Amino acid sequence: MAGGPLGEVLELVLAASVMALVGLSLFLEVKAVLGLGLGDLIAICLAVFLAHELAHKLCARHLASGGRFKFTIAGSLITLLAAGVQNLIGIYCCGLEVALATGTMPYRIVPYRFLATGTVVVRGRHRKEVLGSIALAGPVTSLGLGWLSFLLARVLRACYVLLMVFSALAAYMAFTALMPLAFCDGLPIYWWSRRAWATALTLAVSLMVMSNVTLYLGL
Repeated sequence: MAGGPLGEVLELVLAASVMALVGLSLFLEVKAVLGLGLGDLIAICLAVFLAHELAHKLCARHLASGGRFKFTIAGSLITLLAAGVQNLIGIYCCGLEVALATGTMPYRIVPYRFLATGTVVVRGRHRKEVLGSIALAGPVTSLGLGWLSFLLARVLRACYVLLMVFSALAAYMAFTALMPLAFCDGLPIYWWSRRAWATALTLAVSLMVMSNVTLYLGL
């Protein structure tokens, strides 16, 4: 990838394109049960992605004099592969239901998506507290927006499904980021503070469960 600001913008566009494809995969899987359009799901995916990475950037600027977004090839390939496999499974299950004439509808939930298209890196050597804080900024922002969206969905009933889907995808973003993988945020957070890592992971899993259970039951 090219260096400098232009190179960073290009990598950001590539990562955003992968997220848009994730939105497409979700549309193919849930359009019949959630009633959201393709534009809605792509917009949600992009909003969740941009908020997460912007939090990393702002924290890196404050604690480490700046950071650069880098497109993650391995993470993006896994993201697309996982989405594709889930779509194939969904198509197979729908075909099986038709063949068996069960007449059942898919569950009204948001299918999990592995979301790891990029990361913010900082130059030079820094204390583990600094690196851990920068890494934690993204998941914390995703969780904050996700829980806020979850609560707003109980009030703004006209946007109920939209807000619940945003809540679930924000939880998936946080959960994926917290995985202890080389291209995720989990390792530097874990090395810095196991308590912070465990707390964030617990909140992410809780939000994943709460948003989907609430959506499924229509509460």
